[in-house]
Amino acid sequence: MTDRYNKNAGREKRFATTLRIPSGKLVSDDTYHYYASHNDKSPKLKKDQLSLYGIDLSQLEDGSLQATALIRSTVHKPVRLKESEIVILDENGQPIARITENFSSLEALQPNTAYPWQFVFPPESIMGDEVPWDSNVWSLAFETKPAHKLDMTDEEKASISEVSLAKLRKIVEQAPALDKDELSFMGLSIRQTKDDELITTLLVRNGTIQDLELKQVPLIIYDALGEAAARGTFKLSHLTIKANSSKPITLVFPKEALVKEKLDLSSWKIEHVE
Repeated sequence: MTDRYNKNAGREKRFATTLRIPSGKLVSDDTYHYYASHNDKSPKLKKDQLSLYGIDLSQLEDGSLQATALIRSTVHKPVRLKESEIVILDENGQPIARITENFSSLEALQPNTAYPWQFVFPPESIMGDEVPWDSNVWSLAFETKPAHKLDMTDEEKASISEVSLAKLRKIVEQAPALDKDELSFMGLSIRQTKDDELITTLLVRNGTIQDLELKQVPLIIYDALGEAAARGTFKLSHLTIKANSSKPITLVFPKEALVKEKLDLSSWKIEHVE
């Protein structure tokens, strides 16, 4: 049958989920039917989809938010969740609260099933002043971190060649993953002038979900022998590194910053001093 006559052509098949109570967890008949009715109301999912379906949002005595939800999976094989970033979103898709949830006590999610779960968002995780208590205007989601990117203005990009820009992008893409709250410094190039200054180019790498403003940063350079070669504190004129981005900067360590005479800079690294 051609697509012209097949009314289902082009439609992606969707799957319902069956309620499943985690092993070892006892619930009353009323509670089971409560979860089951919400599972029946939840929209069907595409194949190989992992989703959260919010049921109820309430506030606890200590100011925390408690979200009751269904963890739903149509992944074709069992999936075991580990730590995941969970967010409450408002009607515009903007985050209201964010936590890192540990699912180590949850069994592997079977295909086409839904598991009840309660998330608690402590007061410090709440970002907005107003919480949308209406279940029609809030939702829960697994927060997926976008790809780490190069943070440069158009003017900065125009100041270097296309080849250099492409190399920078490749370095950013291939650099080791950062922890979620990590700020680090990666050395790109270094040279020692005839006046014994060290001119360094490095990437300031922001692994957090927020823009970071750096005003003053103490740094230390280690040479190929692993020995301290130079150290200095730099005032960065309110340098801002965008969230989940890396920004190249150039810093000059004056002669007075050197802490040893003979430097082996065949390999080197730069670190932030606590």
